[in-house]
Amino acid sequence: MKLKGEPKLYDSHKYTVGEILPTRDNRYWFIPETEENELKVFDLTFSEIDRLLQECPFFEFYIVDKEYRWLIAESDHNQFHVLDTRRLSEPKAK
Repeated sequence: MKLKGEPKLYDSHKYTVGEILPTRDNRYWFIPETEENELKVFDLTFSEIDRLLQECPFFEFYIVDKEYRWLIAESDHNQFHVLDTRRLSEPKAK
């Protein structure tokens, strides 16, 4: 994956997706990483995404805001990669 800009990295053992979410919008694009050639894109609320990740925590995924201002990618190295074109401040550690 090639991104414009440098993503901020967050340890997924210290932060939840909700803590690093750059904006609180009504709906997001949720893209689970699969073995298929074409990735499926789902239109979900944050509570739907949160519930899904609690029930099925071990897979890579992307969350994108509907205005394409930021992207969150969860990697298999227990890291969230957050690319936010608006440059928000970092969340506080637990």
